Amino acid sequence: KILVPVDRLAAWRLEAIVKSLAAYLMENQDARVHLFTRNADLNREDVLLRQVSKILEQNEYPPEWARKEDANKFEFLLDKEDQIPILFRVEQCVDELSANKCVREQRLLVDLADVPDLFLQITCVGMGVPQILGCATDYMKPGKNGRINRDISRLGEDLRYYLESLSNWNHAMIQSFDLGKNHTTQYLIERWKEVIGS
Repeated sequence: KILVPVDRLAAWRLEAIVKSLAAYLMENQDARVHLFTRNADLNREDVLLRQVSKILEQNEYPPEWARKEDANKFEFLLDKEDQIPILFRVEQCVDELSANKCVREQRLLVDLADVPDLFLQITCVGMGVPQILGCATDYMKPGKNGRINRDISRLGEDLRYYLESLSNWNHAMIQSFDLGKNHTTQYLIERWKEVIGS
């Protein structure tokens, strides 16, 4: 599962990311994309799925990859559209508890907004989830718990690096936990004591 925050993305950037993700999904049939939003609008899920479906169709990918799952259909009644897997889902998390649960279920964070979502980064560090960001931050150190991506057309390389190599993913997970030790409450209290003492 690939978590992609979408609230801060310009339309052109979302389109480029969806195209790169769709190309990767053609290679890796097991991967799934979870579009993360904090927007509480009742129709937000539908709007995002329509937007992604349109991008997919314009780039000659199955638009049905982005749709809601119909819980009322039985397997033997599936029509042709329902036999196409759902590869893009929306995670509408308006509170911290649901966001934590969502991140816990992910394998990778891809946040290519100009300013990455700080809460998601901190949560990923705490849960050992590698990050692909547009820039380094205090919570993502390139080569340790994540990678920098400044060219969306090369996103597939970053995805393959983590999703097709368990050793790369494990290394990033361990580095995340090590980095997290430097941001615990106790660590920060000790640092403040040193500052006050000097």
